[in-house]
Amino acid sequence: MLSRHAMSISELLSRICVTARCHNWFSLNRAQVAASNVMQNVGLRINADMKDELPPKPKKPLTPYFRFMAQVRPQLVKEYPNTRVTDIVKMVAERWEKTSPELRLNLAEEYKRDLLAYEAERLKYEQQLSSDQKELMKRIKQEAVISKEKRKLKRKMRELGKPKKPCSAFLAFFNARLPSRGDVPFKVS
Repeated sequence: MLSRHAMSISELLSRICVTARCHNWFSLNRAQVAASNVMQNVGLRINADMKDELPPKPKKPLTPYFRFMAQVRPQLVKEYPNTRVTDIVKMVAERWEKTSPELRLNLAEEYKRDLLAYEAERLKYEQQLSSDQKELMKRIKQEAVISKEKRKLKRKMRELGKPKKPCSAFLAFFNARLPSRGDVPFKVS
């Protein structure tokens, strides 16, 4: 449940000063971060072990264009071994434009057949999942959305020139002593 202090991203960004030397800089305190719908934690952190509990998902079939690319690309790589990948992809695109409608139709029909098989596999996959696994999948999706929003907010703050926090007393001491060390390497014990 969000508190009355929770703000959306647009509200946060509207309160951020545009210049780097602004004295009215708005910073989030811990309570606001916890209450924010963007920064709100959805529960336990998802780790690799938890993801391993899920059975492997069926893969979506290749689209007609990617099927064509899988056929043509190895030939182009043999013909032009020193060509960059981007140039080879451009050549594949040119050949795709010149392909016959019959070939495109055949590739599209293969795609439709594979798509129907994929849908059947996907339904079977979803039915075999337990309620805990379904809940885990929901949490994984929610965490992905939240981390994406965090990255967007962080990038936006960097673009707007958010000043950095001052360093701690130890780091200030360390940085002051750093030039007097010279070339002596750090000893890690």
